[in-house]
Amino acid sequence: METAGQESDIQPRATAGYKILRALIRAWFGVVFSKIRLLRAELLPDSGPAILLISHPANFRDALILVAAFDRQVHCLLIRDLMRGAWRGFLARNLGMIP
Repeated sequence: METAGQESDIQPRATAGYKILRALIRAWFGVVFSKIRLLRAELLPDSGPAILLISHPANFRDALILVAAFDRQVHCLLIRDLMRGAWRGFLARNLGMIP
């Protein structure tokens, strides 16, 4: 039970399907790219909501990089056209991407 002045952790736990897909995406990035660095990660809170913005036109790969980069579940807002196709649609639905 929550008392006055206490914050509840509103960060939902990632599903098993999300964790499996994230592990596969991380493995794929490990093979395809030599290194992906997350800069200034210390500025993000350890729990609770956070908003991340990409300063260039987003693409599906950027969303996958964000999913792979964080241990907590990430929900990406993307243009619906970027989620077209069987494979992209499957990933988008199971990774909680928002059209």
